[in-house]
Amino acid sequence: MLEHLIKLIDEFNTLKNDKDRFRFIIQHKGIFKLSLDNDQTWPAVADHIAAQFSEDVVEDLPTMNDFDGYLGWSDGVVSLLEVIGVKGEPV
Repeated sequence: MLEHLIKLIDEFNTLKNDKDRFRFIIQHKGIFKLSLDNDQTWPAVADHIAAQFSEDVVEDLPTMNDFDGYLGWSDGVVSLLEVIGVKGEPV
């Protein structure tokens, strides 16, 4: 499982835009989650997956790239909406 998880993280890190990143997270929603704070959106290993490994192993996993657009900003929301098939337009 650890090798598969690392392979998925490496694959995620090759993605060049937020739409592809959202698609990847949706496709692997049982493995990854999105974290948000006041100005950043980033992926992380889901808690139930991380719990299968020691804290040291989880800390040593490759860092996942952040999303370019924060979900609280119009560009982040529009990217996510378009991935799920809704036309978004900031005004």
